[in-house]
Amino acid sequence: MIATTFVASLAIIAATATPSKPTAAHLQSIAPMRGKTLAATPYGPITYNMGAPLLTGPLDVYFVYYGKWSSAQKKLAQDFTSGLGDSDWWTTTKKYYYQADASSPKVYVDGQVRFAGSADDNYSLGKSLSGDDVPNIVKNAIAAGSFPESENSLYYVLIDELVSEYALGSSFCGGYCGYHNQGSFSSGKAFPYALSGKIGSSCIGGCGPPSNQDVSPNGDTATDAMISVMAHEITEAVTDPFANRAWNDTPGFENGDKCAYKYGSTQTDSNGASYNSGWNGHNFLIQMNWDPETQSCTQGSGARPPSTTTTRKTTTVRKTTTRKTTTTRRPPKPTSSGCTTMDICCIYIGRSCDQ
Repeated sequence: MIATTFVASLAIIAATATPSKPTAAHLQSIAPMRGKTLAATPYGPITYNMGAPLLTGPLDVYFVYYGKWSSAQKKLAQDFTSGLGDSDWWTTTKKYYYQADASSPKVYVDGQVRFAGSADDNYSLGKSLSGDDVPNIVKNAIAAGSFPESENSLYYVLIDELVSEYALGSSFCGGYCGYHNQGSFSSGKAFPYALSGKIGSSCIGGCGPPSNQDVSPNGDTATDAMISVMAHEITEAVTDPFANRAWNDTPGFENGDKCAYKYGSTQTDSNGASYNSGWNGHNFLIQMNWDPETQSCTQGSGARPPSTTTTRKTTTVRKTTTRKTTTTRRPPKPTSSGCTTMDICCIYIGRSCDQ
């Protein structure tokens, strides 16, 4: 969802600060942990809220690497992103559309997803972050000249294993594996952003694929597990980017939520890891995507896992600028009075985010 949820039986990362009270900016979209994932069928189809905006144009994705990231880890995230738009998996996202009103034409999601730039941030706001810090990290990178200001791009903050982050009355690796949300520029215009990070050893049981807890396609279980969360959040940020909600089912779950931790047909790599897709010289194990036409999870139109020796041509992307910046099992039903099914805290923790 606008926040991504984890698996049950997750070992929670030790906290070094008290979680801050969630704000209105955090009410939308977590990627759940395993064991807290959505049982899709009882909640019915995903539908469109007429007139709500999507990110239908070519999508530029900017990364902030917060903390310590190796060049190989950065390349894996960037190669995944730059090939996503050409993948079979993304054909499902291209079935989602914007429509101003019933008499207007449908404008479908574009097929282009581009890694557009990155910035390194050496813990400028410390190693214990609140949800409100995340959009500020993005704005700091923009102010430093690393990225342009854009309402139609996705700014993605990736945190390392040493960073704790608190939002939604919970925490990264304590209640969710990632999320997407909206921030505001000084002009007042909203921008989409997302957060996830390396899925370390204390988190892999809750946020990683069950089959790849010890080995993974690219030899880095923490970053490989993060790739599936990235797929979850990128497709949701495109189809439901802002607070006025675009594509959701009745309780408010998004396309990524409805297929969390479902992987479809897989193959086994030479090192024993499972994978179901691949491009730009890498294999990946990523969750399935919700098809709004068939109302079911799919790996994409005619998707076939690549062989372990196949290298697909690298997608050409725009010139990248890199700078240092110093400066779901089924969730519980709402239980608390005043809860509504559109309040993500009610959906996952049984009370309103305002309580």
